[in-house]
Parts: sequence; structure tokens; C-alpha cells
Amino acid sequence: PSNNGFHCGGRLIHGPDRIYFWLSFLGIAVGGLVCVAFIFPHFFIFDALPLAFTVPSVIVFVFLWILSVVSHLIVAYMDPGILPRSPPPPPSLDNYHITASRFNSKTVMIGSVPVTLKWCHTCNHFRPPRVSHCSVCDNCVSRFDHHCPYVGNCVGQRNYKPFLTFIISTLCMAILATTNVMVLLVSRIVQKGSFSSAFSASTFLFVVSAIVLVLAIITALLVGTLVVFTCNLVANGLTTNEQTKHELNNPYDKGCRSNCANACCMPTLPPLVFPRARVGQWGSSGDVLGSISLNEVVSQ
Repeated sequence: PSNNGFHCGGRLIHGPDRIYFWLSFLGIAVGGLVCVAFIFPHFFIFDALPLAFTVPSVIVFVFLWILSVVSHLIVAYMDPGILPRSPPPPPSLDNYHITASRFNSKTVMIGSVPVTLKWCHTCNHFRPPRVSHCSVCDNCVSRFDHHCPYVGNCVGQRNYKPFLTFIISTLCMAILATTNVMVLLVSRIVQKGSFSSAFSASTFLFVVSAIVLVLAIITALLVGTLVVFTCNLVANGLTTNEQTKHELNNPYDKGCRSNCANACCMPTLPPLVFPRARVGQWGSSGDVLGSISLNEVVSQ
């Protein structure tokens, strides 16, 4: 009953918004391909720089490009940590909504900090700590960070590490592309003696390089801002969703080193939804959530 799409028998899960995902995916894939196929070969054609510089820089760029594309797809089509819904109440319970409205939250203690667990009227359960309901996908997601339109999916507990890999590799790829293109153009100008001579001899290279350079700089600025913001959240043990709420007490902060280690090395919880299972084969979300300890949820 959510807005998610499923492919390959439920093995691939994505959100309902696909336009920005495909635009960003094609931009990264095509941009990297243009660099590899039309720009970087001129390093070897012109022989303007030593191989000790050109070969490692091209190899590193190709590695970052592949890593960015693959991690982008993983984030976009991986279950972010969707929590299954509980069945709706029977129609005979006329006072159900009145009762639910009276007890729509409860408080638990995490360390010495009280944390409010809210009742989700869509999924019919109390949301565990760090769980939030995504209004775009219409699902409760474990350790919900945010819904990213450029991956077309929620970013949660299960795909947070691939998301970090994606944004960091994309930033490094954009910086390396900017550096390589600028070095190539400058070396070509020096080789020909003037800009006009170099442009006349390599017009196609200069035009394509200018387009790639502008896109790479814009990408580096935008993604760089996102990386700095995300690294600050990781260092403080926060998610984007928690940051926007401006909560004064953070019960999940374990110190910068532990927070970074937890974000980069935390184990990926098994999925809690099974799109390929037969109806009735798996229990309700109350059964599933009951099998997860509070400490296990908080530690993520």
C-alpha cells in the first residue's frame, strides 16, 4: 500500500520520483564517458605531460566514476529500511480512532534523555527511535535520514553507507575531472604557444572541455556542500531529519570518533519487508518490531 516501485520480483525497491534520479544518473554516466572517451585520450595524443601523471590520474578517475555510478544505483534500488505495516483495526472497533488519538505517543528513556515515540496512523504502530514516516514513499523507514530526489529513494539505515560512498566519490570525481581538464588545456596552450593557436588546432577538444569543466565545477560546489553538511551530521551522530527538528539533547551522540565509525562500519540490518513472500507468510509489523531490541535500533 505504499508509493514504492518494485522490480525483479521485489529484489529492487525505489521511490515514486524518478525524473531527477535519471537526470543525475545520466549526467554522471555520460559526463564520465565523455571524459574517458573524448578528453583524456588527448593526454596521450599530444604527449604534453609525462606518463607518470597522466596514467595514474586517468586510472583514479575511471575508478571513481565506476564507484559513483554503482553506488548511485545501489542507493536508488536498495530497501532503505522500510518497516512493515500492521493490519488496520477491525470495523467493529468504533472507538478505535478516539482511543488512538488519546494515546498517540509514549516516552522511552535512551540513556538519560526521554525520547517520544509517536503513533503512525498510516502504518498502525508506534515508531521506534530514529524511525520516521516518509511522506513521499508513504513508509516508515528505520534511521530515516531524508528522501533524496536525486537517488529517487529514501536514505535510511540500510543504504546510508552506499549514500556516503556515492556523494564522496562523486565529489572526488568532479574535482579530479576539473583538475585534469584544466591541466590538459593549459598544457595544450603552452605547447602551441598561444590560446588562439591551441584553440584553432583543437577546437573540438576546447569546446567539449569547456562544457565538462562548467558541469564539473557546478557539481563539485553542490555536492561538496552536501558532503560537508553530511560529514558534520555524521560527526555529531545526527540524521538530516533530526537536524531539522533542532533537538537540544542528542541521545545518539557517542563522540566524534565513535559516531564516524558507527556511520561507516555499522552492520546493515536485514530487510523487514518481503515483497516476494506469500500473503500471510510473514507476521505483522508488531511481530517484526517486537523481535528488534531497543538497543539494536538505537545503536544504528
